[in-house]
Amino acid sequence: MARLVQSVTRLKKWSQSLLARIVDLGYIGPSFTWQRGNTVERLDRVLANDAWVSDYPHSLVYHLPRIKSDHMPILLKTNPEFRVPRGRPFRFLAGWTST
Repeated sequence: MARLVQSVTRLKKWSQSLLARIVDLGYIGPSFTWQRGNTVERLDRVLANDAWVSDYPHSLVYHLPRIKSDHMPILLKTNPEFRVPRGRPFRFLAGWTST
C-alpha cells in the first residue's frame, strides 16, 4: 500500500509541475466562447508551454463570431505581422499530379 501512495504522490507532483509550465495565451474579442440563451462562458482557450511561447512570442488569439453553433471559433495567429501577398490567384495545373 505504501508503494501505491508513493506512486500517486509522485504522479500528482509531476502533473502539478507540468501544469505550472502551461499558460493561457489570453484572447482578443468577446470574453466568452460559448453561449446558450442568456448564459455565456469562456469554455475554450489556447494553452501553451514555455517552449511554445518562446518559439512564437508574438502569438495572438482571437474569439471570432459564432456561426451556426453555440461555440465561437478561435483563431490563433503565430505571426500577426505576416501578410499573404495579394497578387495573381493560385492556379492548380492537372499536369502537376501523376497518375
